[in-house]
Amino acid sequence: MKVLVLNYTHPEGYPPTFNAINNLSKHFNEVIVLSTDTLITKWNYDENVRLDLLDGDKDRFQSIKRSKVKKLKAYFNFFSSLLKIIKKDKPELILIYDNVPFLIYYWVSKFLIFQKKPTIWYHNHDVFELSFYKKYSINWFGAICEQKRLNIASYFSLPANERKSYFPMKEFI
Repeated sequence: MKVLVLNYTHPEGYPPTFNAINNLSKHFNEVIVLSTDTLITKWNYDENVRLDLLDGDKDRFQSIKRSKVKKLKAYFNFFSSLLKIIKKDKPELILIYDNVPFLIYYWVSKFLIFQKKPTIWYHNHDVFELSFYKKYSINWFGAICEQKRLNIASYFSLPANERKSYFPMKEFI
């Protein structure tokens, strides 16, 4: 069985994500990780882990300063890479971290008309009010998608129970 992990930034920047990948590799035949190459990869992953790292700025603050056109190109690259992986590798489970990959997966899912859709597990690290995001930014759209389309996920997890109040939990009770 194959699992695909979506994390917009490099997983080694998030120890819980990194640890999840290591644990998943013990239980699945193949773990594919799609993220941007925002850090130097230092860990030797298990042989059944494949990192698909898309070009990204190694400096977080540089990536924030990129032009809107460069940001859109990066999001489109993530979108097209995700679509290719799903069509080619056919993962049975997709573990999505946070709202930007969730939004991008939602868009990609509209192109999977004749393909069996994978099981979706959505994990949210951090919760922010919609007003926290710049209006019409990708994170703003991601936060809206997260609220309106959480039902596309079969599984939903959070690092703390107190965060449940920020999500439409009726789908998971």
